[in-house]
Amino acid sequence: MAALPRIAIAAVQPQADLTAMVWGLMDALQRHGRRVQNFLSHAYFAPRDGATAITGLPPRHVDSWLMPEALCREVFVRGCRTSDLAIVEGSFARESAGQGAGDSDFET
Repeated sequence: MAALPRIAIAAVQPQADLTAMVWGLMDALQRHGRRVQNFLSHAYFAPRDGATAITGLPPRHVDSWLMPEALCREVFVRGCRTSDLAIVEGSFARESAGQGAGDSDFET
């Protein structure tokens, strides 16, 4: 995969809401002249969409549980074309999927 500047932000607590922190980071980066593309690691529609208002780019979904690996990479690379930095937002625990708090979505 090409070298694409990116930051992954996640929490281990299923109930943790990272929205304010992610939006604040995107806003700070935008104010410093960086074009930011937001990615969500799960295929779901967020109840609030501040990413589009802040960056001018709608968030993209890259869900490794629902997409083949090649498609997930393609969506990520294509989404990064017009940005300086990608922020991938997710969680390490899915209580609804029956995983424990220490289980990772990123297991091999």
